[in-house]
Amino acid sequence: MVLASPLLAIPAGATESLAEPQQLTAAGDLARAAADAEDFQGGELVPMAPSRLFDSRIGLGRPGTAALAAGSVTTVQVTGVGGVPVDGVGAAVVNLTATGASAPGYATLFDCDEGVPTASNVNIAPGETVANQVLVPLNTPGQACLFVASSPAHVVIDVAGWYTDGDSTAYGDRLHPVDPVRVRDTRTQDGAVGAGASIVVPLGGVVVPPTATAVILNVTAVTPTAETYVVAYPSNGARPGATSLTVMGGQTRAAHVTAVLSPDGKVALTNAAGSVHLVVDVLGYYEPSADHTTLAGRVLALSPERILDTRDDAHGPLRAGWAAILDFSRLEAALAPDHVAALIVNVTATDSTAETFVAAYPGDRAWPGTSNLYVVPGQTVPNLTLQRLGADHTTKLLSGAGTVHAIEDIQGIVFG
Repeated sequence: MVLASPLLAIPAGATESLAEPQQLTAAGDLARAAADAEDFQGGELVPMAPSRLFDSRIGLGRPGTAALAAGSVTTVQVTGVGGVPVDGVGAAVVNLTATGASAPGYATLFDCDEGVPTASNVNIAPGETVANQVLVPLNTPGQACLFVASSPAHVVIDVAGWYTDGDSTAYGDRLHPVDPVRVRDTRTQDGAVGAGASIVVPLGGVVVPPTATAVILNVTAVTPTAETYVVAYPSNGARPGATSLTVMGGQTRAAHVTAVLSPDGKVALTNAAGSVHLVVDVLGYYEPSADHTTLAGRVLALSPERILDTRDDAHGPLRAGWAAILDFSRLEAALAPDHVAALIVNVTATDSTAETFVAAYPGDRAWPGTSNLYVVPGQTVPNLTLQRLGADHTTKLLSGAGTVHAIEDIQGIVFG
């Protein structure tokens, strides 16, 4: 199960310092990130209720209904589709779902102007439907590119919001990362959520300001009785025809969710089938800014780049109750005088020796009792994370049990 409260003893001072992530020691990579920041200093989010823009099963967004071939790259039109405007869009927040694979593999969304990255967004397993949220930069025609590796698979893409580009005359909302906090756990508060049923979570004026327009959540579905999906949307709106989280029966799966709030600051979470427990953690919020000349709260989307892989690190896997420290001070220095408040990072857990969670949180804080993903032996599980940096420019990764390898692919920078 997902840990709802501290269920393990974390020894005092038990922190293991990893070598600096690979990207942060490579001058070329830092120069590229700094150049991207100088050329385009991020955008503001225009959140929206989830809308489907691509579904290979029915030929939506592409000709034909065949599975996407292994090793293929597909161009996905984002602007002008699903409520996204034609102009002024620099990046998109989407939910990427892969299904119908016959062999293990992975899928990645990336900037079409860049080469295929050595990074992944979803890890595909035969017979499973897997999903993850992705921040992806768009090229000038408003497109992203989709790479499918190792196995033919069907892919579904739902857009949850878009970021303004450097030439946009529109204004969106600024992102404010917070220390992770748990706000709902139906195992102890509400009981399981049945098929077609919803829970409503009040957030505006409770854990985020009343001016917040959207929130970033980590939502974990715990051991559903059937294959199902969960969708998050404003509590005063109709349920959209899209998904925020997909999970197989009997599994526990977490998802990074960007959810629009109702005018009174509430989000609804609806379960599609069977019954399931839901655990909800808040990682950040969006709100309008009166000053659009500053960088604070702007997000710079990057094509995914691998910055950590403990399988290649001399320190080995994460160990139970030990928080690995990741130092991003060199990235902060490369982008100075601009301040980095948080990173948007895809974290993948693999080769676990026990059922465990992985939690990311500021490096100068104690574990807040939250989690970002859940994995069991034999699984490889990814999830997008918003990682707020501590005052010492570090983040921590904590595993709850056994040992587990962690892989980090950076997708964006949040300025502070």
